[in-house]
Amino acid sequence: MPSLRHAERITIVLSPTAEEFIRLRVDPVVGFGRPSLSVPATNTIERYAALIQIGDSIAKQLVSDAEFDFLRDILNGKILTPETITCLWMELNDAQPEFAVKRGIDQSKLVTTLKNLPTHALCAIAEDIEAYRRAEASGHRAG
Repeated sequence: MPSLRHAERITIVLSPTAEEFIRLRVDPVVGFGRPSLSVPATNTIERYAALIQIGDSIAKQLVSDAEFDFLRDILNGKILTPETITCLWMELNDAQPEFAVKRGIDQSKLVTTLKNLPTHALCAIAEDIEAYRRAEASGHRAG
């Protein structure tokens, strides 16, 4: 169990799905009889972060920088939800082939790669795309 004694306090608003997920993991003994969402939320986020780190390593071994850039462009404006990230290959499959050819990307190979990536690697790609979007929105060029 992580130590939260010196942790920074933040306020977050959870979706109903996320709140239910966290509430199901609350230990009623922690917090002097008051159930605390902090420990299960922290544990869940730390597990997710570890999975993303592993997934990022896998994705970067199988997807080139040029292919990452291509994915960022293809997925521009797309909302990346837990449901849509497992279907990234479909978005890529529907992209205009000329765009891939112009960039030197083998679109069918990349579609196959995405189809075969584990979910945590697809989540890592989504996290990369969202980090890129945040950097762009703040005026910083991400890469």
